[in-house]
Amino acid sequence: TIASTVVEEAFTTLAAICLGDDLNALQGLLSPKLRMKKHIQDAKNIYQNPVTFKSMHQKILYLDTLFAAIEKEQERLIQHFKEKEKKEGGDGDDDDDQSSANCKELFFENLNRAESEIRIGYGSLQDEKYDETVKQFNNALQLLQPYVAYTTLFRETTLAIRWRRARALLELGDAEACLADTNVLLSPEASGGASAASVDRTEVLKTHGKALIKIGKLEEGKEALGKLRIMCPQDEEIAELLSKFDISDGDK
Repeated sequence: TIASTVVEEAFTTLAAICLGDDLNALQGLLSPKLRMKKHIQDAKNIYQNPVTFKSMHQKILYLDTLFAAIEKEQERLIQHFKEKEKKEGGDGDDDDDQSSANCKELFFENLNRAESEIRIGYGSLQDEKYDETVKQFNNALQLLQPYVAYTTLFRETTLAIRWRRARALLELGDAEACLADTNVLLSPEASGGASAASVDRTEVLKTHGKALIKIGKLEEGKEALGKLRIMCPQDEEIAELLSKFDISDGDK
């Protein structure tokens, strides 16, 4: 039927959007506006014959499996939403409840706003508008911060933001704030996420060393740059920085 074809096409589109994108899958699962779990259950009830609607049942099975996996992976975040909803007067389980809808919609609204701030921040950094860069990345982190304790979905994003913010902060002369970001980026806990976020550890270490020197922590700065010199022996900027302390390769 035309109706079943339209439904199946909608499920096919949803599956394609969610494939490899946990945030899209989470939105499909949780968004009160989409209510995909309800639509999938309705489709199960309407199109029950597995022979007549074989392709439909395959799409439903895929989406059921996907959403079950997301529910398991994001259990802490979902539990956080339920607890927050209960505090706001809901029961934490009913998507039709207003507090439930508000809590989840606020989450996705904050994500959209954070993505916008990040895009603008990238542009500001490229245009060397460092004050604006820092402001926009601060806004993005503030929007994501309420959720980072409950999910790793934003780990790579927050690390990428910190790296770009650190560069802008150093350009503005705020070495202390820059170090707050580079310390996070250089921590063992951040190593895997930083790599996935395309954050160049050697560049972070260089920025870290410059910031240390700028605030007068010369020995720590020299140590950071010395490590970097071993990693990047052809980097002329590192050689120039080290030469100021008479610790270049030729002086060892």
